[in-house]
Amino acid sequence: MKIDMNAWNQTEAADMGGFKRLPAGGYVCRVQAVREDKSRSGNDEIVIRLDIAEGPFAGYFSRDYMHSVKRWGEQAFWKGTYTQVTVGKSIPFFKGLLEAFKASNPGYEPCFGETGEWDEQELRGKLIGFIFREETSPTTGKTSVVARYPKDVETIRSGNYTVPEPATRQYYGPASELPPLEDEDIPF
Repeated sequence: MKIDMNAWNQTEAADMGGFKRLPAGGYVCRVQAVREDKSRSGNDEIVIRLDIAEGPFAGYFSRDYMHSVKRWGEQAFWKGTYTQVTVGKSIPFFKGLLEAFKASNPGYEPCFGETGEWDEQELRGKLIGFIFREETSPTTGKTSVVARYPKDVETIRSGNYTVPEPATRQYYGPASELPPLEDEDIPF
């Protein structure tokens, strides 16, 4: 075999996957789905399915999911999720999450009933900023970018945030899944 070294030296390598990996950083996201769940320790929590709403990575998680469905079928899962415990020592973090939603969506105010009941579905379609960081799985050694820090969208748009250093993820066992997407849930 003979290689044209002139062409070789003047060519950049192609990205064989054709799908750019999401870099760690801040992104304006839109809530695609949300549901109540229980944490491994039995605490109430919400699981939020996000997609990137603005910039060059807009629709990133939708495209990734559709690619995964083609490749893995029913075993595909949505990678852009954020989970927040809503009780006990986590209440300040939950309140911070809702404050980020309020600041990101003018006129939005969480509607709590007299006894504290709340419909998490009111978050669906809302914008929120998130800082994503790189995390490595202790069981597989694979690195991924994960939504970790909710922020208001103006903080993300202004670039007034710091991307945290990569970390090793704590292992909690298999991730709980949101129900499969219906056709009307796919944002394109």
